[in-house]
Parts: sequence; C-alpha cells; structure tokens
Amino acid sequence: MKNFVVIDVETANANLSSICQIGIAVFDGETLIDEYVSLVNPQTYFDIMNVSIHGIDEADVQHAPTISEIEPIIRQYFAQGVVCSYGSFDRTALDRAIGNIPSVWLDITKVVRRTWDKFAWAGYGLASMSDYLNIELNNHHDALSDAKVAGQVLACAMRETRFDLDGIIKRANQTLTLNYENSRTKLKGNPDGEYYGETLVFTGVLSIPRSEATVLANAKGFDVSPSVNSKTNYLVKGLAEPEKLNGKDMSTKESKALTLIQKGQDIIFLSEEDFFNLIK
Repeated sequence: MKNFVVIDVETANANLSSICQIGIAVFDGETLIDEYVSLVNPQTYFDIMNVSIHGIDEADVQHAPTISEIEPIIRQYFAQGVVCSYGSFDRTALDRAIGNIPSVWLDITKVVRRTWDKFAWAGYGLASMSDYLNIELNNHHDALSDAKVAGQVLACAMRETRFDLDGIIKRANQTLTLNYENSRTKLKGNPDGEYYGETLVFTGVLSIPRSEATVLANAKGFDVSPSVNSKTNYLVKGLAEPEKLNGKDMSTKESKALTLIQKGQDIIFLSEEDFFNLIK
C-alpha cells in the first residue's frame, strides 16, 4: 500500500501565505511512521483572531525559520507518498507560500463526506469526526496534532470502505448526490463546483459589490450565508467597518466564528485576495 502524507498548517492572519506552523504526519496504512513539526516565522503581523485559535504569536516565532528555509524539508515529505490535508486550506496556503505543490493532493474532507452519509453536508469538521470515530484530539489547531488525527480519520475511511488509497482518491472525486432530506435544503452553490456543500460568509467591505462576490462563490459551489452559524466553513474578511465595531477588536461575525471554533467547529478565515485566488 502507498504511504500517505498529511500536512496541516496554521496561519498568522487571513492571508493564506502567512504560515506560522506546519505539521506533517506520514502513514503506512494505519501506522504513523514519521512526523515533522516546526514553527515558522511568517515575517508579517499576527491577527488577534488567528492567535485566539492556535495560540501562536510574534514572540513564539521570533527565532523560528522562515518557510523558504524549511521548504527543502517540506518537499522531501512531498516525495514520500500521496499528499493529503483536511480541507483545501492547507494546500492553498502552501501553494501561496512556496508554489509548485504536488498536482495530486487528496482532500480528506471529500473522502469523509462520501464515506459517512450523515456527514455528507455538515458536521464533518476534524473535531466532530475525531469524536465520532473515538480518535483522541489532544490539541486541536496544533499543526502536528491535527495532521496525525486527520491521517487517522483517513485510515478509518479506508477501513470503512475497504478501498485502498487509489480507490479512495477515485471516491473523493465522485459527485455528491442529494438524498431526500438534503433535497429540501435550498443549496445555492453550483452542484458541479469544487466546493459544493461548503458554506461561506462575507464580513466587512469588499472591493466589489457583495452580490457579485456571491455569484462568484456560488459558481464554485459555495452556499453563501448572510450570517455565521453551525454550517459555516469559510469566513471572508473584507476591510473592517469601524463605525460598526463600536470599539471592539472584531466584527460580530468574527466573534461568532471564534466562539464556534472554540466549541470545535472548523472555520477557515480568508482575506479577500485569498478568496479570489481560491475561486480562480
């Protein structure tokens, strides 16, 4: 059986290239055979929202290597098996930070959504799945901890489906179909879009009308919601509106997202620039 390499990153702010920690876990089937973790100096600012999630700040990375300094190590791991991540965030972040990433990259959430029907449309965050599969998640949003758990989730999916890695990759690329319960839900995303079934929320002022941004997101499969809730997967941050903050450090949507993250929900923060890169 081929090895698979699970990569997880944490970022300093909503710019996806601002990687401040990377964790890598290499699996041979269900067995963890190698691991790597490093703090990374992103050489940029840390947003209070991101610090609240992973607890890493400027002081922690002051003497850490930059992403370019550890790029050779990362690429050595790329060569050790099929590269995977739990969601597209980590793949996109590494693409922005170092470029020239592997063309075959397995999104484990796509496997999860096609393996267990109850998680096809919601509830497939890493914390939720670790609880469902009785996998211990000691330190959520520590890059190495998340990479290890994501690898165990993938191993469980392979055991559940009795597919090898090649079969799992094919399964991940299959189109999701609506069952009766979900057919009553008005999903606005394009069913053929890469992110079909994912929910996105905008906050702040964008460079284009929000209605236009919504159309672009829908075309890629995103369902765009006006508010942050239990189904939110992405929060796109435009320019802050000071008059609406009332002296607070973050918007109501950001605050709600942080509360949900602290309860175990996986929500990815994107800058407007990274949103546009994501939907190219």
